[in-house]
Amino acid sequence: ADEVIGLAAAVEQGSAHPLAKAILAEASARGLTLAPVRDAAAIPGRAVAATLHDRQVEVGSPRHAAERGVALGGLAEALERLEGEGKTVSVALIDGALLGLIAL
Repeated sequence: ADEVIGLAAAVEQGSAHPLAKAILAEASARGLTLAPVRDAAAIPGRAVAATLHDRQVEVGSPRHAAERGVALGGLAEALERLEGEGKTVSVALIDGALLGLIAL
């Protein structure tokens, strides 16, 4: 969990979006040190992306992950359950592969 939150928070640095603020707050509460990123960009309504340690990290909506062709595998049920509980779920990707889910 710390790896997913830490990478997601690193990508979200500097964002004023409410979901980004929640991810950053959780990273802070866990005492995580955020790595510097480069080439950060927002994909409006879908995701944020940045290069971190020469790897492309994206944090976005489940729709964004699906559009990128990322299969959620065993986490698909967890995504449905979390959304059914009223949570907003972000999907973290690294180099186009699933890293994890973040429920807010």
